[in-house]
Amino acid sequence: FKDYQIKRVKQKKDILEVGELIQILRRASPYYYLAILTMYIYGYRLGELLGLKVDSIDFNKRTIENYQSISFKTGQGYFIATTPKTKKSDRVRSCSDEYLKLLRQHINRYQLGPKDFLFFNMQTMIHGDIKNQPMHENTFRRALKNIEPTLNPHMLRRSVVTHLSESNVSLKEIANYIGHDSLATTERYYLKVSEEKKNKINKVIDELIKEAKEVTNE
Repeated sequence: FKDYQIKRVKQKKDILEVGELIQILRRASPYYYLAILTMYIYGYRLGELLGLKVDSIDFNKRTIENYQSISFKTGQGYFIATTPKTKKSDRVRSCSDEYLKLLRQHINRYQLGPKDFLFFNMQTMIHGDIKNQPMHENTFRRALKNIEPTLNPHMLRRSVVTHLSESNVSLKEIANYIGHDSLATTERYYLKVSEEKKNKINKVIDELIKEAKEVTNE
């Protein structure tokens, strides 16, 4: 008989529990605190987050809009701005009072102008010019790993989908919120089950086993 090596399937962490997200935010610097929070709140893809500029925010109407997405040409050292991935991705969302305060603090701290990227290339600050230079996607990914080794940008997008679902927000509303044309895409690739929900399911199973055991013992 041929020898076979049985390999255990390594479980991949798909989402963050709310408590885990809070701990990550507490460890982050103000700059990355806002970036992580923004990505989670609005379910942005990484390119959409990096495409945000100061003029994406309307403080009077209390809204934020992602009207462009940033992608980097591998090995070319430059970026291109494109339209959002889908028509629904170009979306305007409301901002809470506390979130608007964080945005104002961020803009004032770095003295950003209307056409500056919210999450800019830190290296260009040394030369006094941060306009039209977004943070590189690899820099952002490395920063997340330094804060939490298991954290990646898409995990934040999946997490908000799951948390909204478990708060009884309909799948249609969630798909519209994160910019999906298809409900099936939201359900198949983004909707996960949190540990909290799994524990609730296990409790139901345990109660069933206990009740069945009591009947058997009678």
